[in-house]
Amino acid sequence: MGCISEDLACQHVSFLLQLERLDDARNLAEKLCNGELSETVNLWVLRLSIEIKRIKTPSKEPMANGMWKLYYSRNFFPYH
Repeated sequence: MGCISEDLACQHVSFLLQLERLDDARNLAEKLCNGELSETVNLWVLRLSIEIKRIKTPSKEPMANGMWKLYYSRNFFPYH
């Protein structure tokens, strides 16, 4: 994705949320959190808020593949 700052990444994800593109925002946040910005707190907080919002929104994807994927992410528990 190139060189991107934490602030710019959060702004991009937030912009997608403002456009009500929840899936796109979720996918981008996931990609960034699992990549070069894996240790940025604000982006992880944003990603968690997206997952919580997704839980409240009806979805085709079962819960087992949504929120649980985040919890078992290698980056979520980096000290294992």
